[in-house]
Amino acid sequence: MIVITGATGHLGNVLVRKLVTQNKKVRALILPRED
Repeated sequence: MIVITGATGHLGNVLVRKLVTQNKKVRALILPRED
């Protein structure tokens, strides 16, 4: 399993999508949005 921090950012988003298309197990750590 691969853990990604910053998955909502540009690079993190691209990385997560790439790993998912390669059938990798991914966990994304994100912070709640500040309103």
